[in-house]
Amino acid sequence: MEVADCVYKLTETIIDFMVDHDSLTCMTILQLYNLVSQIQNIITPLLLRTHLNGYQKECLLDVQAVLLSTQRHLHRWNESRSRRFHAILPPRSATRELNENRELLILRHASLMAAVQVATHIKGYNIISPTPSIRQTVENKSVLNLKMKVKLADADQVSLFEADQFWKCHYGDEVSAQVS
Repeated sequence: MEVADCVYKLTETIIDFMVDHDSLTCMTILQLYNLVSQIQNIITPLLLRTHLNGYQKECLLDVQAVLLSTQRHLHRWNESRSRRFHAILPPRSATRELNENRELLILRHASLMAAVQVATHIKGYNIISPTPSIRQTVENKSVLNLKMKVKLADADQVSLFEADQFWKCHYGDEVSAQVS
């Protein structure tokens, strides 16, 4: 649980920094903002859990490492952007680092989603038996369906008399079988 809290607070810090420093005008920063917001939404339900499995903790630690790197690169990017010398364009190295962080966050985001959605600890099966009234209703319907099928099968069968009459009408009384 502590890991989830730390990662959640880190996402809040990064989002606040981006909003406070008006850095959402850059496309890379905007994409990072969206990714961090999505990660924050994924982590929110984990804050309510009392236990996280090993894979979930591992994914959270990976996300935390990338978020810390992103935070460090955001500060570096913002500092270089605020200097007079780089007033128009920030240095390429800071932007390249942020792009690398974005790519890593995309990968960690996918693994975190899988870790949250996949249940790795199956503790058993829940067998739910129907109540006696439901069981009785199902049995009655089964018996009725069986009776209806028998009646329909009897109605569909052609009697021997009807077949004999048909044969006499169309082919006559005597038919000889020829063997070749």
